[in-house]
Amino acid sequence: MGNVRILHVSDIHNNLRAARFAMKFALTSGCDVVVDTGDLSGIGGWWERFFLLLVPEPACPLVFAPGNHDGRVTIEAMRRRGANVLDDSGVVEVAGLKFWGYRDPNRTKLFGKPYDNSACEHAATENPVPEGVDVVAVHNRKMVRDAGPNTVLVLSGHLHKTVVDQTHSPAWVTAGAAGEGGPLGRVFEAVLIDLVDRVISEATVIRLNLDEARAQLPPYGPQHPTS
Repeated sequence: MGNVRILHVSDIHNNLRAARFAMKFALTSGCDVVVDTGDLSGIGGWWERFFLLLVPEPACPLVFAPGNHDGRVTIEAMRRRGANVLDDSGVVEVAGLKFWGYRDPNRTKLFGKPYDNSACEHAATENPVPEGVDVVAVHNRKMVRDAGPNTVLVLSGHLHKTVVDQTHSPAWVTAGAAGEGGPLGRVFEAVLIDLVDRVISEATVIRLNLDEARAQLPPYGPQHPTS
């Protein structure tokens, strides 16, 4: 498999600047794949079509695991843009890696039911990770009960804070909110992950002020690590 560079983002929440910056960052950093673990939208309604029309085309292959805020409009818009959408517990192969995941069982709507973690835990028992999967990508880490012996990485979001746990195999990485604060938010947070022969060589937490982001692009790319 060699070297693979992954940009892991999550919880953009209709922040157009964050969405655009993620694609630009992926391009300048030489990423092989962007993994978005959901909540691209706010409440995923038809009125968000305008936001989705302005979201830039992926700068590299994109894997999208829908969150509780992502409705049918968001999912179909991402699929039309060429994203590999993990909404039906399928396996896709991107950049030499096999990705698996499924959409968050919760569906957040205006004046709807509150988020239920127990629904994620129940879904985890109903959706075991298939054998041979390299990377699991879901919105909430509670959606995964046992990643299995062959999985090297479990990616998730939802918490709006970054957690990188490499103490066990597989490594578990929760990306903070790329669109912290919603459409007008200024803080961008993500994780840049380098895999070398299916082993994490480095996981770099990216936290930037979007007002200053352009000046902070060069240090991270575009070269791959050499070891």
